[in-house]
Amino acid sequence: MKSGLYPALFIAIALGACAATATPDAAESGAAEPAVSACGMERYQSLIGQSTDAVEAAAMPERARVICQGCMVTMDYVENRLNIWLDGDGNVERLTCG
Repeated sequence: MKSGLYPALFIAIALGACAATATPDAAESGAAEPAVSACGMERYQSLIGQSTDAVEAAAMPERARVICQGCMVTMDYVENRLNIWLDGDGNVERLTCG
């Protein structure tokens, strides 16, 4: 090979390595599964806006805790613990893991 081909060959290899590979989107492939959190909060999204009566009636996971507005809460992080946050009126405001 001539020495003038080495830079051209190097550039071609470098550009080929940087080229984006086409990967199908999860939505396009139809194989996408909904993201599931460690605490399974997706199953309880219907509680948002409901009163504490609805929380008490629901079959909650063992590691669930209800947190009222202004209440003291430990800051330890437990990945599979479901936190049910209440607003000032006692309705479920949001759900988080931890």
